[in-house]
Amino acid sequence: MNVKNLGSQAFTNIEVTFPYPTGTVNGGNVTPSVGTFQQYCSGGTACYKWTIPSLAANATATLDVPLFALDVMTITGTAQLLTSTPTDVNTANNISIVTMTLQTIVAAIQQKATQLIPIVVQSIAPNPSDGELRIKLESLDACEVTFDFYNALGKMVKTETRAVEKGQNRLDFNVFNLDPGLYFVVPLTNQGHRVPTKFVKI
Repeated sequence: MNVKNLGSQAFTNIEVTFPYPTGTVNGGNVTPSVGTFQQYCSGGTACYKWTIPSLAANATATLDVPLFALDVMTITGTAQLLTSTPTDVNTANNISIVTMTLQTIVAAIQQKATQLIPIVVQSIAPNPSDGELRIKLESLDACEVTFDFYNALGKMVKTETRAVEKGQNRLDFNVFNLDPGLYFVVPLTNQGHRVPTKFVKI
C-alpha cells in the first residue's frame, strides 16, 4: 500500500488504517517504509493503524502487508486516512479501495509437497475439535517445524515447534485452552514457507 502527499506542504502526525481484508489473516511482519504499524491498539482493540511522523510534499510512503488468502478468490482491501496535521481539506482521495482476484491454486498445493512447498498439511482431525487435534502432513525432509495458531482476527494465540520426519507425519496438539471459534494453523519451516489450514474449536 502506498500513501502519497499530493499537497504543496509537508504533513505530520499522519494516521492511516488498513484492516486485513475479509478472508485473509496475518501472513508475516508488516513493514512500513517510514513510521510504525500497530495491529492492536490500547485495550487490545484491533486498529490496524499506520502512523507516519512526516511526509513531504509529493513524497510517497509504502506499507508492505503480507496476507494469507483463505477460501476466497476475491479480496477487497480498504485504506483510509484517519488524521493528519494540518487536516486534509481534500477528503475525496482519503479512501482507497482495491479488489484483487486470485488464481485457484489450493488443489495443486494439497496434492503433494514440492520443493516450493516443503510442508503440506493434508488433514486436521477431528474438525471441529473439542480440544484434541491431529495434523497429518507430508514433509520433503526431516526438519523442525514451528506451528503457529491464529484466531479469526489474525492474532497468534499459540505456537509449538515439532520435529518431523521425511514423508508422512501425524502430530497431536492440545488446543483445550483455545476459546471456541475459527482458527488457522500455519507450519513454518526454516525456509520460511507458510501455508495456513483452518479448523474450528468447539
